[in-house]
Amino acid sequence: MILLFKGTPYTDFRFPIDLNTFAMEEKKTAEANGELDINMGKLPILLISEGGVTKELGQSRTIERLVTEFTLLFMIYTLNIT
Repeated sequence: MILLFKGTPYTDFRFPIDLNTFAMEEKKTAEANGELDINMGKLPILLISEGGVTKELGQSRTIERLVTEFTLLFMIYTLNIT
């Protein structure tokens, strides 16, 4: 929601869920491949790509704080709020 408010382009990826069994096979594969290790196998994970470098950030509250601080800094510098 914060990224949408600021107008920052982003992709919201969610693992598909089989509604009959509530299984998430793609998530299990990602866990097995170590793709979720940054957050101890849990979701959400924020991937930030800039200049060919991708950084990963886990934990929803940490992601929320980072995005909020980034948005506030954007508002301060672009709108000259003091």
